[in-house]
Amino acid sequence: MGELTKIDLDQALDAGGGAAQPPPDPNVKVGEEQPQCGVKESCSPDSFPVHMYSGKGNTEGPKICVSGK
Repeated sequence: MGELTKIDLDQALDAGGGAAQPPPDPNVKVGEEQPQCGVKESCSPDSFPVHMYSGKGNTEGPKICVSGK
């Protein structure tokens, strides 16, 4: 397993308004907010939740949740 890389949340968010913006891709859709991305354990103050779903066969596409969005 590879090394984990810590990402600074402020650098990961848009510096202008503080909110991450989705890329201008018509296939990318922002859904409803999910507290903690559905992760049961709370994150420490210097981290944020991320949940990745790879999909289901060819019937469901992949999904990713970062910081509840």
